[in-house]
Amino acid sequence: MAPESNETRRNAPCPCGSGKRFKHCHGSFDAVQRAAAIVNDLAARTAEQQKVYGRATPMVSFEFHGERFVGVGPRLYHSPNWRTPIDFLAFWIQECLGRGWGAAEQDRLFEQRHPILQFAASTGKWHATPSPLPSGLKEAFATGAAIAYYGLAFDLWLVENQGKLDNALIKRLKLADSYQGARYELWLRAVFLKAGYEIELEDETDGDSTHVEFNVRNPQTGRWFSVEAKATARAGQLGKTEGSDEMIVRINANLKAALKKKAKYDRMVFIDLNLPPHEGEAIRSAWAEQASEELKHRQQVMTDNANEVKAHVVLTNHPFHYVGEAVWVQKGMVMASAMNIDGFLVGAPTSKDTPGAREWSDKFQADHPELTDLMFTLETMQAIPTDF
Repeated sequence: MAPESNETRRNAPCPCGSGKRFKHCHGSFDAVQRAAAIVNDLAARTAEQQKVYGRATPMVSFEFHGERFVGVGPRLYHSPNWRTPIDFLAFWIQECLGRGWGAAEQDRLFEQRHPILQFAASTGKWHATPSPLPSGLKEAFATGAAIAYYGLAFDLWLVENQGKLDNALIKRLKLADSYQGARYELWLRAVFLKAGYEIELEDETDGDSTHVEFNVRNPQTGRWFSVEAKATARAGQLGKTEGSDEMIVRINANLKAALKKKAKYDRMVFIDLNLPPHEGEAIRSAWAEQASEELKHRQQVMTDNANEVKAHVVLTNHPFHYVGEAVWVQKGMVMASAMNIDGFLVGAPTSKDTPGAREWSDKFQADHPELTDLMFTLETMQAIPTDF
């Protein structure tokens, strides 16, 4: 009986995961160089995966007999035509929403269609624009519509892959009037999964009480939070026909509505501002101070009324849908604040150059590790996978 060998055969797939034969990849190195190269490549691949998936389970994919297989939870899907994750995601979004869904809207004016169908139509134009590379693939800067469309598809896959996608949320996504709120909730589920949180969904069939969107548990501290999401309506955007253009009014209304929901644990309230890109830039400057002042005011009002509710408050802005078929290279923006929680609002430095800012930041991270982890995820993990 021949002894077992750990040596990879020359015609076998390379263990680095490149998809090439071993002899055409790391098999061309000598043994020491080969081992070092494989370790370095796997480390680089892991680092790239973490930028996309964080602590969530990465996309499991492999080729077999000319077919590309992709895992979704316990299931495997396959096709000979999936050369990149984008190809698979184009399939997956239709699989989730239903292949016949939206067909009746194709004859409607573009502006009257469901937002997802608007993104799909604009993304189709984007796919048709660049000429193929010698490999047959196409390469182009992503447009706002393409990011909106494939970002939705990726979040649908990631949340389903972790077993946290329910039919009630899909139904809300398919209704134009409820799409914006459902999309924001789906995005938040994906964010918490990337941050490694455990998610506990609420009972959507319970119509006797108002409750938050879902509850989450931080894996490091074991602390639970109740999460509420509010997406700001703006007339003519994301299926909405009306909405206020006054930012502070909308923050105030969303915050009051969120705090009325029953919560089992300490609260995290997320409010998407739905601002166009040029207005959204203000989230990092003078507008941020205005928003902080409004939160301080709301905190004081509630304290005066003997209703001292504690809540982390996170303001976000993802303006991809405003850009449409134009190229979009920026990231979404986020600002964290709070009500009646020590370390927020009062005494916080206005910039990293403020005296004592480093010490304040170190203390904040030590006192609020859950929000620190979450903010890191919000600010850094916004990519859509482009390679298997």
